[in-house]
Order: sequence, then C-alpha cells, then structure tokens
Amino acid sequence: MWLLRYYGGLEKLELLAFDSFVQNRTLEERKPRIVLVTVSESDIQKLEKWPLSDAKLATLLQNINQQKPRAIGLDIYRDLPIAPGSADLERVYRSIPNLIVIQKVAGTRVSPPKVMVELGQTAANDLVLDQDGRVRRFLLSLVDRNEAIVLSLSLRLALIFWKKKVLPLPSKEKTLF
Repeated sequence: MWLLRYYGGLEKLELLAFDSFVQNRTLEERKPRIVLVTVSESDIQKLEKWPLSDAKLATLLQNINQQKPRAIGLDIYRDLPIAPGSADLERVYRSIPNLIVIQKVAGTRVSPPKVMVELGQTAANDLVLDQDGRVRRFLLSLVDRNEAIVLSLSLRLALIFWKKKVLPLPSKEKTLF
C-alpha cells in the first residue's frame, strides 16, 4: 500500500476524496466584506464586443473607485492598449492607489500595463492545475524572470484590505516580501 501511494497510484482517489470533503463541509456565515467584480460571458454578450475599450474600462474603474473600496483587483490581462481612451485609462490607473492589476509570470508571460509596473501595483495571476485539470492549490508568490518576487493578486488585495482594517503589518525590514 505504501509503494502504491508513494508512486502516485492512489492520487486520483485521494483527490476525489478531498473534493468530496470540500463540497460537503458546513458553510460559514458570509459577511459582505469584499466585492468581486468579474466579466462573464453574459456581460460580453451584452457588450457585443470584447475586449473592453480603454475608455469603457477607465469608466468602470472610476465608478468602482467612487464607492471607496479598500482594494480593487483588475483580473483582466491588459498588456496592450485598446483604443479609444488609452490616455484616460492611464490617468485612472495613476489616480487609484489601491488598484492592483494582474500579470502572468509562469509559462507564457503576459506583462501588466507599464504605468502599473512603475507604480508597483501589479500581482501574479497564475494557477496550479492538478492532473485532472482542477485547481486545488494556490500560489501566494512567484519568482519572475528577473528573480523578483511577485505576490499573487489575492495576497496583494488581502494585504491592502487588512492594512486599512485592523492588522498592523510589519515594517519592510521585518517582512518577507
């Protein structure tokens, strides 16, 4: 039995058992602390165009920012400008200090907007797929090609959220990041 497990013979059964336990756990009471903004297939159908122009994205980000969220995560790859409105979007990027945009670090790289790199407001959005194509693990940070540590989007947003909430974060000298 030990050899079978050591060589991965039981991995599929273990993953199915794990999935079953996760699906059948008792759910905790949800507290509306974080709002997730997504672009779904139905949103794309309503827009009748994809990707969003820079002008529409700038308007969307301004509208979200007016609600004064603690953190905004833009989970859309945006490495190339999409006219019209590129100058407006760059202005909006510069005006929202709690906005974090994504980049793809592992595999085929997708760069974030250059202005966000300058501002230091980028995060990784890479996933680890198990053998069956499901995501069960999550990366908190990655090392890019320049040997720099890139934090994940969720970790960056959580740090912003808790910094403004209650958690005093350690100074840069004491932090691992």
